[in-house]
Amino acid sequence: MSANGQLKSSELGEITHATNGERCSLRRDAARAFLAMNAESERRYGVTLRTSSARTAYRPLKDQEYFWALYRSGRGNLAARPGTSNHGLGLAVDLATPQMRQIVDHIGAKYGFAKKWSDAPTEWWHLKWRPGTYTAIGKALDPLAAYPADERRWIRAFDKHPSAKTRAALVRRMTARRKSIWRAAQKDGWSKAARTTRYRSLTART
Repeated sequence: MSANGQLKSSELGEITHATNGERCSLRRDAARAFLAMNAESERRYGVTLRTSSARTAYRPLKDQEYFWALYRSGRGNLAARPGTSNHGLGLAVDLATPQMRQIVDHIGAKYGFAKKWSDAPTEWWHLKWRPGTYTAIGKALDPLAAYPADERRWIRAFDKHPSAKTRAALVRRMTARRKSIWRAAQKDGWSKAARTTRYRSLTART
């Protein structure tokens, strides 16, 4: 890994755009965790998690120097000495609104984001990602995570362009399941068991 504030593009991953429209990045593993957390935020709360600018996610050394100068002059918030910032390691984000912070307080720990292990305790907006293995990340980023295991298996096998015989067998199974989802939805609605997305996925393949 490159030095603080000098990460290469290959070491970074893009996250959601900032509220001002700028493109933002974190270290690749932290970025993946952030995107997984955001997927849950959008699904459960209808809120996209964002920083206020590109500078409040991964922060190159020149931007660290800028914020350090503001802090030293008394015109800015607390800032780490250049070359020591967690932003410079691509591990920290400054969230744009208190609502976003409240959401992360509810769901963030299972993705590696929590205030209790962040630095800058006086800054509500500042969160640090703690490296680790988080099973929630893979589940949140898997578009088929809410599907039953057999449907996931059928869809993935179908998408690998199998032989005509295997394809026909998969189509029969998925057609039968699609029809059963339709019947269940007529009884008690489409909102249960991810029926809408499952039905659309199966319909697209049959």
